[in-house]
Amino acid sequence: MKIPPPDLSYLSQQVDRLGRELVDTWFDAGSPQIGPAPPDTLQATRDLLAVLHPYTDRPADAEPDKELRALGEHGLHLLETLAHQARSLDLSEQARQLRHLSFPLALWLARRGGEFGTLEPVADAVAELANGLSAPRELAELHGMIEELVDATLPTPGRARRPRHAWRVLVLNRAIVATRSHRPPLMEEAFNALAELLPDDAAGFFQEAMEQMDIVGYPDHVRDVVERHYRRHCGNRTLH
Repeated sequence: MKIPPPDLSYLSQQVDRLGRELVDTWFDAGSPQIGPAPPDTLQATRDLLAVLHPYTDRPADAEPDKELRALGEHGLHLLETLAHQARSLDLSEQARQLRHLSFPLALWLARRGGEFGTLEPVADAVAELANGLSAPRELAELHGMIEELVDATLPTPGRARRPRHAWRVLVLNRAIVATRSHRPPLMEEAFNALAELLPDDAAGFFQEAMEQMDIVGYPDHVRDVVERHYRRHCGNRTLH
């Protein structure tokens, strides 16, 4: 499994490939009624990605742009619609891939100051991608991407509303990916962020992390960081 690039050209290529498979299957099945017609949804997604192109050079620290926020949210909704249509036609793998395109699109938006409230498919895509990676370098790269998404979606007044559960999954996965990267500086950043953003989850996370140290056989330099945070947040709690 490879990390998808947050690039509009990549997104357009994948949407075209998966969308054509969806549309062909829909026609072969006799054009059943499954909400909007897949050809219309596919074209709307293509048009949306084209409209986003002028924002490519927009910096992340630019002033909030209501139009970009609306476009981004609409793009995530269109990907969800395509995925739903694919599932309706028993195209489960295509549905999974379409839904997971929300991750590179969300990251593209985050890098341009775009805000969005649709987080469930993004969190799901991050979790599956993390499970499919093993190389520390790739995991370190993914950690940085998750960090960008977490920072871009911090619950603050005036920002787009987002499901608490999905945002929590992002924060927890950031810490898990940092641990699996075997890089103490990333672990320190992710663990401190977890304790600050999800204080009620910290003790349970570090309890489970310590248990994983022996099960997986993490190197000593990784275990040392986890154990220090375990003692900080779990006190004298014993491992079972």
